[in-house]
Amino acid sequence: SSLWITGFSASADGRMLEIRGRMLDASALPDYLRRLNAEERFKGRSFAQLEIRTPEVPAGGAPSAATPYPEFVLRSVSGGRETTESPR
Repeated sequence: SSLWITGFSASADGRMLEIRGRMLDASALPDYLRRLNAEERFKGRSFAQLEIRTPEVPAGGAPSAATPYPEFVLRSVSGGRETTESPR
């Protein structure tokens, strides 16, 4: 309830994922990530990058109305085995 998804994208082959969201409290993120890892669709998938952006507070002292909550972006590692072709 203190964290929500604002965007989700996947590569055409489903190997790369990006999840974007916002949160009321950054301390909710570790629990969300643990629950995400327990989801059947995400089992065996590794996430390589996590960005957290805190909204800038303008001179007036209040966060911007456009992004009043900290935002996060979670990106996966390419899933499965990488294949390369050998020269002939």
